[in-house]
Amino acid sequence: MRSSHIFAAVAVTLIGLAGCKSATQADQPKPPVLSSFNGQEAFSFLDRQCDFGPRKPGTAAHERCLQYIIQNLKPYANKVTIQPFTFRDDARDVTLHLTNIAAVFNPSAKRKIMLFTHWDTRPTADEELDPGPRSQ
Repeated sequence: MRSSHIFAAVAVTLIGLAGCKSATQADQPKPPVLSSFNGQEAFSFLDRQCDFGPRKPGTAAHERCLQYIIQNLKPYANKVTIQPFTFRDDARDVTLHLTNIAAVFNPSAKRKIMLFTHWDTRPTADEELDPGPRSQ
């Protein structure tokens, strides 16, 4: 399995149970009860996310992936909230426009689970072990 697929697998499972409010919030009716996990279907979500290519902030691929994740969370979540924000990257001398996506599932459950992940791509491979491609 490609490491990008493993990374994307976590991204597709975006679950946020925080009660955050933002300007854009979409309350959903109670989602369908799923009886079992379908690994093939889950992997198809990963493939589709990777098909966008590098999801570097500020690119069309980044925006398409954002919309894809939101669209695919809504049928299963009770609420999907997006939280746009900016980050000033002084090392690269750019301001990045980023978005947190929070999905709430079964908000009345007594036990809660929170998962966090990055769904986008780093602007450069600055943590690459091989120093050659670190600036790419």
